Amino acid sequence: MQMKTQINEPRYKGPALMLSAGFRPFFLMTVLHAAFSVLVWTGIYAHGMTFPVAVSPALWHGHEMVFGFAAGAMAGFLLTAVPNWTGKDPIHGNELGILVALWLLGRVGMWLVDLIPAWAVAVMDIAFLPALGVFVARQIVGAQNKRNYVFLSIIGAFALGNILFHAEALELAGTSNTGLYLGLYAVIMMVTLISGRIVPNFTGSGLRVQGILVDVSTDPNVEKGTVLSVLIAMLADLALEAGPITGLLAAVAAIFLGLRMRHWATGHTFGFPIIWVLHLGHVWLVASFALKAVADLTGLLDPTVAMHALTAGVVGTMVMAVGSRAALGHTGRPLVLAKPMPWAYLLVTVGGLIRVLGPGVLPFEYATVIAVSGVVWAAGYLIFGVVYLPILTKPRPDGRPG
Repeated sequence: MQMKTQINEPRYKGPALMLSAGFRPFFLMTVLHAAFSVLVWTGIYAHGMTFPVAVSPALWHGHEMVFGFAAGAMAGFLLTAVPNWTGKDPIHGNELGILVALWLLGRVGMWLVDLIPAWAVAVMDIAFLPALGVFVARQIVGAQNKRNYVFLSIIGAFALGNILFHAEALELAGTSNTGLYLGLYAVIMMVTLISGRIVPNFTGSGLRVQGILVDVSTDPNVEKGTVLSVLIAMLADLALEAGPITGLLAAVAAIFLGLRMRHWATGHTFGFPIIWVLHLGHVWLVASFALKAVADLTGLLDPTVAMHALTAGVVGTMVMAVGSRAALGHTGRPLVLAKPMPWAYLLVTVGGLIRVLGPGVLPFEYATVIAVSGVVWAAGYLIFGVVYLPILTKPRPDGRPG
């Protein structure tokens, strides 16, 4: 009797596939948005483009990096991770479509800020994060997953930061910068918590696959000190003028972040880009707080140096590190990077380094340094987008949902 070969047919096809799992639309949208918005900002800053005029170009750029790029990446991560934490079904279909639409609506509002009343832009842009919080809370609270309640607070702080940003455009309060920093620090708190979990875990498992058996761990007391010191340093920076206190607290946070990496076997990861990029992202985190300490304690660095280290360095690297790995794993593919991806990782870090250190050390005009850093950083994300477009838009090879 002739046996028939069973072929797994994809459960989702076409447009429905993009709403089958949160990482698909949000990783794709945020990767493309990151590259495009940074190139536009480069044109605004270095070439005299006048878009937009209703909002300060610097504030617009900061907003779109924090509440556009970082918020979308955070959504992609949480909508993928929370079901694993809680055992609940992933948000998909119409509910995911609502979140995607709200994120896009915010981008439309901010990109057409010259043409739309400020109150309408605020409504369009503010809606996304509370909606994300509702969907995430339904799963975390429903499962009594108390360990991860903290992420609901992070989303809440993030949403408050966006409200404070728009309050200034509505002439209610002069809080745009405070809102931007609150939003950024909410993201950094999430990166701090998540990196403490995934970097040692992924490092240990990845090295074992390569036949490298080393102890990869974090001292629990150091971990608690790290999270607490980072939180205190960020709260102090929001509440106080930059000076000795904020500088000292940032130094303590940098020390704890460095100590946390002590037993992470970083030296064994250099031959494995999908692992070392996670360590690179965490090194950016250490460096950012160290730069903040130097700036506040000595005045030798511009205060924005640490902020750009957090955005272009920490967020830029960690989003790419986690997104490139998660997209492979959650589409049923081997954790093997395409050949261009290590170059994408390096371009983002080189672009970040030029943005952070270039104005002080390179013999070029400031605008030229900004332009070069933006183009190099965006090139990394363009490579990421080209490589992962088919991965994020095609069904899993095994035909399983997601």
